[in-house]
Amino acid sequence: MKKIFFFWVQEKIIKERKQPVLQWILKFFSFFFRFVIFIKNFLYDHGFIKVVKVNRWIVSVGNITAGGSGKTPVILFLAEKLNANFSVLIRGYGSKIKNFSIVEDRSYWQEVGDEALLLKRRGSMEVIVGKNRVLTAEKTKNNLVILDDGFQYRRLFRDLDIVVIDGLDPFGYGDFLPHGLLRDSPKRLKTAHFLIVNNVFDEEQYQRVTKRLRVYNETAPILAFTPEIEGFYSLKGEKYKDVRKVGLFCAIAHPEYFVRLLKQKKIEILDTLFYFDHSYFEKDILEKFWQKTKGKNANVLVCSEKDSVKLNKSISTPIVFAKMHLKPFKNDNMEKLIETLNRHVII
Repeated sequence: MKKIFFFWVQEKIIKERKQPVLQWILKFFSFFFRFVIFIKNFLYDHGFIKVVKVNRWIVSVGNITAGGSGKTPVILFLAEKLNANFSVLIRGYGSKIKNFSIVEDRSYWQEVGDEALLLKRRGSMEVIVGKNRVLTAEKTKNNLVILDDGFQYRRLFRDLDIVVIDGLDPFGYGDFLPHGLLRDSPKRLKTAHFLIVNNVFDEEQYQRVTKRLRVYNETAPILAFTPEIEGFYSLKGEKYKDVRKVGLFCAIAHPEYFVRLLKQKKIEILDTLFYFDHSYFEKDILEKFWQKTKGKNANVLVCSEKDSVKLNKSISTPIVFAKMHLKPFKNDNMEKLIETLNRHVII
């Protein structure tokens, strides 16, 4: 019921702006949230709260909206481009880690979180989960440390702020949580050293978004990416080519973005099963969903890579995941970003 309620709020109130009474209730809480964020930023900006600096070069990859901007794909892209290893500090949504834990390939997603496990399995970098990022930063073995979702974690000093923007919805429906998706003031974009616009599909969209961003930051280099499906793989990692008619299930922030990418691949989606971000699909639920879609002539079930790390590889239901990668849309400033990061890698 909780998952259904959250989807109803997101679709009917935040996106479609229906239910006027609830609109006003959410706007009240948004005003309160905005005020809290303002006070927090004021205290940090004016030195009332101490910022801790550690003996590492800290790079934040964050955003100003809740979920789905593409921070994890950006970190994976950087992992492919950098000359040597770096460390990633991640809070680990839903993790049970009290202090900190170094993520291994064999770690359980229930302990470290789905995104932490995905980063470790896809990248070659050290991944450390912990709520106290000051503590975890001091435990890293690398000089270059990326702070996942770090734009609001102001307690730890950052040498470089990279802010990822959703090119399809840059400012979270124009309001703070819970009436919109903003979790920070767009005015804070002025502190960003690099801006990365994700989900860019054409020049007109790129120009429109960058024009809006330049209102808040006139100088930061802007990079843009287009997400693409690299291929489909079984839960055991084997390449799967016969993806034609599918049932789609996922628990991600923006399932509609996933639908769009599949349709670009000319894949027919016969049915969908969407859960709230980070949720887990029980085995029997997936089997029932498979039987339903199989009756509609589906040949396989498709999920996101983040969902795949939460599934047992021995499950009998035919499931493949879509492996994603980012394709540079505008790479004029790519070399500048990579050179900046590589200067602080100690091999």
